[in-house]
This record gives sequence, C-alpha cells and structure tokens, in this order.
Amino acid sequence: MRGRWRVAVPLALAIGLAVAAPARAAADSLTLSASRTTLEYGERTTLTGDLASPTPGGRPVAIRDAATDVELASTTTDPSGHYTVDVQPAANVTVKAVSGTTASQAVDLRVMPKLTAQLYGVQLFRGAEVSGRLDPAHPGGQVRVTLLRGNTVAGQVDAPLQNGGTHYSVRLDVLRAGKYRARATFDDADHEEALATTDPRKVGTPPPIHPGSGGRWVLALE
Repeated sequence: MRGRWRVAVPLALAIGLAVAAPARAAADSLTLSASRTTLEYGERTTLTGDLASPTPGGRPVAIRDAATDVELASTTTDPSGHYTVDVQPAANVTVKAVSGTTASQAVDLRVMPKLTAQLYGVQLFRGAEVSGRLDPAHPGGQVRVTLLRGNTVAGQVDAPLQNGGTHYSVRLDVLRAGKYRARATFDDADHEEALATTDPRKVGTPPPIHPGSGGRWVLALE
C-alpha cells in the first residue's frame, strides 16, 4: 500500500500543477498594407495595419526600410491595436512595420520619377525641339527622346540632363510630312521607368516648287 501512495502523490501533484498553470500567451503579430504601392515622385501612400496582442493599445510602431533598417516613419496604435501612417518615399523601397520585437511582412513600394515632355517648333526640314523636366534631379543622367511619325520612329536621341540634372532639351530632324509626337523615357536602378508623351503636331506637304519660286518652303529648303 505504501508503494502505491509513493507513486500516486507525485502524479497527483503534477496534474494539479498542470491545471493551475496559466495558458501560455500567444505571440504578438503585426500586419502591414499600403493604400498604393506604385507612386509618382512626390506622392504619399497610407500604411495601415493591426497589432494582435493582449495589450494592443498605445504601442509604438515604426516603419522601417527592410534592407537597411532605417526608420522612415512612426506612429502609435489605437486602443484596438490599429495604426495608420503616411510615407513619401523618394525611391523604390521595401518597408516593414516593427513594434518591439514583432515585425510585419514586407511591402514593396515603387516610385516613378516625375517626367514631362513638350514638342514645339515642328517644321519640315527645320526639325522639332523636345524639352522637359525630371524630378528628382539626376545629375549626369540622360532622358531618351524618341520622335514618332505616326507609329514609326523618325529619330531618337539620348538627351543629357542639365541645370543640376533636372532639365533636358534636344532637336531632331523632320524630313517628311505627317503627324509627329515625341516620347520621353527615363529609367535607373532606384526607380520605376518614367514615361511622358506629347500631343501630336501635324506637318503639311509643301506645294510644288519651280525655278523662281519663293516663300517659306523655299527658305526651308535653303
């Protein structure tokens, strides 16, 4: 009988401790989503998420660059654990939300430079000028300018960025009548490709020219 009690008492004690011990708290979790993941330079996106925790309210949340761990923005959760914060990335970046030792999944944000293009001075045999602006500045960079006659490439030039890397201007030949438009593109490792297209400009066919003819068409040929 004594042997039975020696076994039963430790077993009963172990069962009692297991019942009395509180359940282990679930690990905190954090979510992250963006209102927009593709932006033009200068635009903002709103990041939102929720912290699941026994004490979710009033907790600090940092938005960090997932590659460098640099903090880009910060906020605090509301009583339910929800948070929201705006960010304005200058280049492509992958972000994560961090609260204490808890981190969210990563979200990719893609940024297109702001690129403009204007086409003017389009004249047969005198050419056309294409100019525009790029933000942010890229000193030493180039904008590829393509002159289209209908859907056919009439000319293409890599225009260097000037004025600190923000402006470009280039002149291309116009050798045939038709409807012309210009397309400008810029691409680098830190941004998505930027594209700008101008409105079309029509170039008419010159009248027949004979010996002794004058006027603007003769001057253009000269």
